Amino acid sequence: MSQPRPARPDDLAAIHRLVRRVEIADRIPIVTPAEELDEWRTDPHFSFADDSRVVEAGDQLAAWGRVWHRPSDSLQVRVFLLGAVDPAHRRRGLGGALFGWQLARAREVLRAQPRDLRAFIRTQAYDFEDGAIALYERHGLVPVRYVDELVRPLDRIEPVPAPDGVELVPWDPARSEELRQVYNEGFSGEGGATPLDRDGWRHQQTVAGMRFDLSWMALRAGEVAAFSLNAHFPGDEEVTGRRDGWIRFLVTRRGERRRGLGSALLLASCHRFRQAGFTHAMLGVDSDNPSGAYRLYEQVGFRRLHRSIQHQLEMTRSQA
Repeated sequence: MSQPRPARPDDLAAIHRLVRRVEIADRIPIVTPAEELDEWRTDPHFSFADDSRVVEAGDQLAAWGRVWHRPSDSLQVRVFLLGAVDPAHRRRGLGGALFGWQLARAREVLRAQPRDLRAFIRTQAYDFEDGAIALYERHGLVPVRYVDELVRPLDRIEPVPAPDGVELVPWDPARSEELRQVYNEGFSGEGGATPLDRDGWRHQQTVAGMRFDLSWMALRAGEVAAFSLNAHFPGDEEVTGRRDGWIRFLVTRRGERRRGLGSALLLASCHRFRQAGFTHAMLGVDSDNPSGAYRLYEQVGFRRLHRSIQHQLEMTRSQA
């Protein structure tokens, strides 16, 4: 077994194979596409040398870890810790060693952020991943957020309501900067989300699975009042038996909430998914979402399928 070393771009295929071995063994209900790993190459806030580690066992990788960070100058700053150990190499201290490195690197990243912001280290795992959850809690992280994945079949879909003075139109990439501003106004702060800078937003548009042809904008007086940015992950079908259209981001300007825009965009997305041949619609939502989104989703037919848990460790000023 080798010592942890920084990942290299030519490791990405091997990391993806390891990710898939873990997903199959642990019955994770997704199939991570190889393209998702390739995004590391273009992530403006990621360094292979500084932000990743892998451990080799013969001609395979036994473990991988990375830190994921988006800079913020408001609300708060967060670093997410991602990674896994091959089931064949567990209970040998690899997970703990890599997690220790991740925590140290996360603290280093957070020390470089504005001192007047609260700083957090976070992880996320499905609620049945007992080993990962035990690792996080041994290192002092505590559960702070529960994220539910909701599903609804597309066999019957109500007509799309028409909110007064609002026009639903297809996604327009030419309005990217306006859409970023709507995202930052409507989404930031929910579940600890922070505003995206231009580089972060640009990278978000290129992640695997995004389907702008299935996405919608709601315009009032010619300006974006809300949007639904949607996606499809065809590889998941082999483990779910469904063809899911994903509502990745449903965002409404704060002054436009409770005016029917959310339900209109949800149903418009469901109709578009059905036209594309999908069988179900999926989305993720904070179980304690303060905007009332959970109730909205249930009202249009979504029901809980899976739950994941985010654990958190706050970095205090004395640690900076």
